[in-house]
Amino acid sequence: MKKDIWIFLLILLVLIGLSCCVEEPSYREEENTVKPADKEESNADAVEWGPTSTTVTTDSITDISRTSAKAGGYVINPDDDLIITAGVCFSTESNPVAYEDDSFVLQGISDSGEGFTLNLENLAPNTLYYAKAFVAVWTWSNFGLAYGNKVTFTTGQ
Repeated sequence: MKKDIWIFLLILLVLIGLSCCVEEPSYREEENTVKPADKEESNADAVEWGPTSTTVTTDSITDISRTSAKAGGYVINPDDDLIITAGVCFSTESNPVAYEDDSFVLQGISDSGEGFTLNLENLAPNTLYYAKAFVAVWTWSNFGLAYGNKVTFTTGQ
């Protein structure tokens, strides 16, 4: 019996001794190598628009009245980029910009070779407007934005 206790104590001491020599794995979190941009450098709402082979043409403005008109365009998408949307931006300024000016109308469009027509509403009477069609796409590496030709029209009195 005494022999069994000594063997048990010897095994216990060996196990305790071995556990002191084994290095515990480190669970320390690695430092994040990506430094977040400073607030002044970052603008989460901004989209970086890149090049695209997708094109759009602007149709002539039709059905012009005192406060509305019809506008549209035609999209050509040779690389099968993912078309997000197409529309018409318009302004009393000479260079309307999609997603920046307050005046733009979006139209869902699903594929290349599709035309679209939109109603421009709440226009001011007897006012010169500049308009151009646009298409926003995902090129599988960046967002692309293409504009059509600029057209002008004047609303009725």
